[in-house]
Amino acid sequence: MSVLWRPVEEALEPVDAAQILADVEERFGIAPAVFDEFLIFRSSSKRLSIVRRGVRVPSRPKPEIVGMPFYRTKGRYPRLTTAAAMRFAPHIQRNVIDLEDTDMAPLLANGELILPSERLQNVSHTVDQGMDRDQDRRGGWVLLRRRGFILIFALFYSRDDGGGRLIVQLPRTWRDSGSG
Repeated sequence: MSVLWRPVEEALEPVDAAQILADVEERFGIAPAVFDEFLIFRSSSKRLSIVRRGVRVPSRPKPEIVGMPFYRTKGRYPRLTTAAAMRFAPHIQRNVIDLEDTDMAPLLANGELILPSERLQNVSHTVDQGMDRDQDRRGGWVLLRRRGFILIFALFYSRDDGGGRLIVQLPRTWRDSGSG
């Protein structure tokens, strides 16, 4: 059996991602033009994926996975995937918080961190699309960065004192077990 290769543009059906790219620009400051060289397509009912235009894929057998998960469309709060945030990190202009040494222990112990307003100059206190404005009280996704590297997403909740509360869902293996 010979393998026939074809451009990814022929193998996958692109989605109109204009609104998603506008949301990504509004929240993280990534200009939509950054994604011009990529094809965005639905890879599952819950996710959009991204692949560089011009990549060639086999006609047979049909590839099980193409590209990288890009955007979660389902769930309580739609957002970029962590992989996409890491890949496009150099283009992120806002809603990213640099973690300090003193932030790590409380964050790893219980997945929560309270920050004063002076640490939140780069965070918009606006509600992300899909968030309940009353229940979620001026919250949204932010990225946590340590030593220049994107680590994980956190839900940001604005506090009455101008500070913020961050909540992350850490994998069990990342949590501090207190054993030492």
